[in-house]
Amino acid sequence: MGEKRPEDGQVSKEAVLAALSRIQDPDLHRDIVSLGFVKDEDVAICGGNVKVTITLTTPACPVREQMKRQAEELLLSLPGVEHAEVEMQAEVRATRQRGPRPVEGVRNIIAVASNKGGVGKSTIAVNLALALRRFGARVGLLDADLTGPNIPTMLGLPAGFQADRGLAIVERYGLKVVSLGFLLKPGTAVIWRGPMIGTGVRQLLHDVPWGEEGELDYLVVDLPPGTSDASMSLAQEASVTGVVIVTAPNAVSIEDSLKAVSMFERLNVPVFGVVENMSYFVCPHCGGRVDI
Repeated sequence: MGEKRPEDGQVSKEAVLAALSRIQDPDLHRDIVSLGFVKDEDVAICGGNVKVTITLTTPACPVREQMKRQAEELLLSLPGVEHAEVEMQAEVRATRQRGPRPVEGVRNIIAVASNKGGVGKSTIAVNLALALRRFGARVGLLDADLTGPNIPTMLGLPAGFQADRGLAIVERYGLKVVSLGFLLKPGTAVIWRGPMIGTGVRQLLHDVPWGEEGELDYLVVDLPPGTSDASMSLAQEASVTGVVIVTAPNAVSIEDSLKAVSMFERLNVPVFGVVENMSYFVCPHCGGRVDI
């Protein structure tokens, strides 16, 4: 049998892919066709109607809508195309697991850390997780600050509400959340030595069924202050995709944050960047910005 040819006047898949190859990914500096974001099987043609599915590697792509508009314009510029439909999807790629054993049901782990307490790590961790969820990712949130868990308070969950039935995943605002604070009655102190912290982190990573209802794209881990047990255990027990360092705009906090950067570099964990939290406040009287 001869090769199937497009109907007279109907655009070909080759022409569609050639047009879409003019769209560049601004971070990878390559076109979306050579990157595999759109393939031959992602193109459907029926007469003058063309439907294309573009699959990005993250739902949080900042140029997602720009790419969609550009693709529609390029398709409509092709002879024979009367209607163009572009569907944007995201398939988050998994980080290669290099720990003693993989964290089942988790594709990527993002740690939020600082060597200084009180700079807003938990606030940043919660907002990062919610932002990823808003973009359409499947997200988990692990409170690894075992001796000072604040995630329940951040999410409006009562302390100790799981004390009688054991620790389990809680779904809140679309996030899969686990915190030791779910087991602790208000005011209860956790007095653990270093080895117990390491064991606790390991159990929260491997004994919690993170992927029970579908694989997570991201697990955001809220780490405690310091450069010791919890951070080291996380890096040794799992393949951490990267870490976000949180600091405040003062010399002491910045100095300690640099130590956190040094630690993660020694642990071969990529540092995604630094968030300067509490940089300013808005005056309630005049509405002006006052830098701290």
